[in-house]
Amino acid sequence: MTRARVVVGIDGSRTAERAMLWAAEVAGRRGAQLLIVHASDPVPRTSNAQPTDFVRTLMLEAQTAVYESGANCEVALLWADEQPVRLLIRLSKQAELLVVGSHGLGQLAGKALGSVAYRVTAHARCPVAVVPGAWEPAGLARPVVVGVLATVDGSNALGYAFAEAASRGCELKAVRSWCRADWVPELSDGAQGWTDRFEAKQADRAEVILRPFRQEQPDVRVTTIVTGDPVEDALLAAAADADQLVVGCKFRDRHRLSRLDWATSRLVHDAPCPVIVVGGSRSRRIEQQAVRAR
Repeated sequence: MTRARVVVGIDGSRTAERAMLWAAEVAGRRGAQLLIVHASDPVPRTSNAQPTDFVRTLMLEAQTAVYESGANCEVALLWADEQPVRLLIRLSKQAELLVVGSHGLGQLAGKALGSVAYRVTAHARCPVAVVPGAWEPAGLARPVVVGVLATVDGSNALGYAFAEAASRGCELKAVRSWCRADWVPELSDGAQGWTDRFEAKQADRAEVILRPFRQEQPDVRVTTIVTGDPVEDALLAAAADADQLVVGCKFRDRHRLSRLDWATSRLVHDAPCPVIVVGGSRSRRIEQQAVRAR
């Protein structure tokens, strides 16, 4: 059996180091191998390229930092004379999780998402975690946050979030927003409006969606948040004190363009905690039938 692998890309930036240490904790908790990757754009008309002293030092220091952090995981190192985005996407095909920092050495400090992080998140073939540059770990006590949506991407994200909360032994905050096209028929039915009755109906609907996941992970403590705020705003607010925010993809992993929609892109850009983007490899028709069956 192939061992589970968590892949993290580094480039010498402080943000990448934070992402690597976050990935090491995840790998140790899952009993997975941590593969630390550095890629350099290939130099034209060269062959049999060898790592430079900078790369050797970078990889050695990365390995040492993981061991000193106390993470209980096997560490492997990989350097490639290849474009970073291409290498990381290729490795994502056999990875359980791919981790990147929100921006690297070529990105100005701030909230802006780097080109490599965005392109990898948009096109990877496995879940991708984007770790902000200002992120500071605080153990396992902080909650996991996820949206409650009756869609394929919502179902994928819920399954992942419940599994994460179970492995961390932490609370799961499940956010149900009224501002979704999913609920337009309900709004137009009898002009119910923003009444207590409507809010109660949304809370009941959230419990129906959550029920099969609760049954699979009965030990997970779930706090359900029902709100009329836009879903992106509600998730960002809930993520203010969270360990991670789990979001789904509108499109499946092999979509010919980006698998992200506008809402997911905003959350990856603006969230104060690591964001895990969960896609799906099966066809949407099959997945839609599975969601309806719940």
